[in-house]
Amino acid sequence: MRSDYGWKKGTKWIGSTALVVLVASVSLAVRKWALRAAVLVLLAGPALAVSACGGDEAPAERTRAQTRTATAPAARRAASPPATRPESTIALPSQTAVSEKPPQPRAKEVSYEEAEAAYRERDYPEATERFGLYVQRRPENPWGHYMHGLSAWKAGEHETAERAFGRALELEPDHLKSLVNLSRVLLEAGRPEDALARIDRAVALDRGSADAHRVRGNVTSELGDLDGAIDSYRQALIVDDEDAWSMNNLGLMLIRKGRFEEALPPLARAVQLRADLAVFHNNLGVALERSGFPVAASEAYRSAIEADGTYEKASISLARVGVPDSPAEPAEVELAQLAQEFIRQLDEWRPEITTVVAPQSEQEGVATTDSDPEGPDGPPAPNSSTDGKAGLSDTPNG
Repeated sequence: MRSDYGWKKGTKWIGSTALVVLVASVSLAVRKWALRAAVLVLLAGPALAVSACGGDEAPAERTRAQTRTATAPAARRAASPPATRPESTIALPSQTAVSEKPPQPRAKEVSYEEAEAAYRERDYPEATERFGLYVQRRPENPWGHYMHGLSAWKAGEHETAERAFGRALELEPDHLKSLVNLSRVLLEAGRPEDALARIDRAVALDRGSADAHRVRGNVTSELGDLDGAIDSYRQALIVDDEDAWSMNNLGLMLIRKGRFEEALPPLARAVQLRADLAVFHNNLGVALERSGFPVAASEAYRSAIEADGTYEKASISLARVGVPDSPAEPAEVELAQLAQEFIRQLDEWRPEITTVVAPQSEQEGVATTDSDPEGPDGPPAPNSSTDGKAGLSDTPNG
């Protein structure tokens, strides 16, 4: 009994153990199968997707490659610290100013009257600037260009003056004052031949212009034609018998030709009209000295120094004459009588010289405008250059 019971108990234990082993074996197999199935599902998905897109790689190999490619940047991003985004070097324009340029300042508007006011105040650089602005706004006005050129010439800007006078003549080829003053500019620039062409045209346009005749005398003098210069100055004086600059220049030409006593009447009259100009007194002193009137010459040189204390040539001439400040003898000649003599000479010249045509502005059918600046067309500042021997002003002016 006991043996039989023990066998049964042993058999039951053996059976239970076998069952446990079997169940464990089955469970292990099931787990392995399930794991394999899961792996196959995971691996089959990308392969099927690649095949659907027409790829020709082996599914497993492509999957491994894609896995490495996808995971590498992610790994690097995970390993690297977060970086700030660099600023762009090109500033993006704001929406309110995408393509607009900043507004340009408008040129200052200047009226003709404002520009001319600066000229009459003798502020020639300012007048040049103002007339330059004026002609930008009114480029069709030849008088604006003329005054721009006149201001620039007196400011010493000869190139600007030449361009401005040239522009005025483009607009109005017979603009007399532009022709006359362009001739002056060209003469001062050392181009007397060019100046002669312009001034001859001016004289042809209006033989009643004293300015045109005077400037022609200056040009022909520079070209060495002293007789032609004398004729031009006489013509100017027939037109305007109080043209002091033509009187001075006529006397200067006569001195150059050695006709000293003939130079006395026009120079005496010039001094009578313009006692404020040292150059007139100085030239009269030279004519008096060369005519043998040292006392009268010394008085003329002193008058030149009184008019302009910096007029060095008159001081040199006065020292050369050697007459004391209070000479014992009176002046050898009366300047008033010489001046009156010149007035009589003018009356004698008139029948000898070609009949003068009335100024163009006075001819029938020719109108003047309010923009015609008759006043500011006077002669330039006197030229004080002289020859070294007698203190004679060596350049006609006006």
